[in-house]
Amino acid sequence: MTHNHRAGRTAEATRMRDGEQPAPGEPPAARPPAAPPRPLTGAQAVVQVLLEQGVEYVFGIPGGAVLPLYDAMYDAPLRHVLVRH
Repeated sequence: MTHNHRAGRTAEATRMRDGEQPAPGEPPAARPPAAPPRPLTGAQAVVQVLLEQGVEYVFGIPGGAVLPLYDAMYDAPLRHVLVRH
């Protein structure tokens, strides 16, 4: 294995970065471990289940204790219907 001192990379790492395969007999370049997935909040889990169940409309009154749920719904393709009491 050769080392490119100027770039601080092995020739193998440079080839792999450029999409080339390692030379025969040369081990593949080590990849950094993937970051573990972040756990869902309760509100994110609720939105995920609503979407999995095919829910299109959500009825409610935003505020107080349900604000995290509304935050999680912000980017979801759910339609909110504001109800009054």
